[in-house]
Amino acid sequence: MKGKIKIKKLEVKKGMYLRDKDFHGNSGWTKGSLWFWNEIKKHVGEVTKAELRQKPHRSLDCYLILYTTKDIKVVLYGVNGGYSGEGPRGTEEVLRGAGFNPKRVEEMVFNHETFVLRRRPKGVA
Repeated sequence: MKGKIKIKKLEVKKGMYLRDKDFHGNSGWTKGSLWFWNEIKKHVGEVTKAELRQKPHRSLDCYLILYTTKDIKVVLYGVNGGYSGEGPRGTEEVLRGAGFNPKRVEEMVFNHETFVLRRRPKGVA
């Protein structure tokens, strides 16, 4: 992103629901979602579940919910799935970086408009 926009002193607490559009003011902006995720990922815990949902009656109007080990939900409105474009590539980047199986991520993100992925936290058998 241009400039030096940073989330200052974001106090992350158990049970929080963090939405990217609340911090950068835009909805449906892939770069904004990636920026937001990169700023907060070290504060929210490990991602154990990812759910790509579609808003009712709106094709390709999706959002990604990330569920973490700290019981925090992170919602990204600038990513989506079901085709080969910037939004799905953003979803793929987030999920691979969060530790999901790369082959499974690729298959789900580019072929499905909605999906749920789960993974075990590191150190859990």
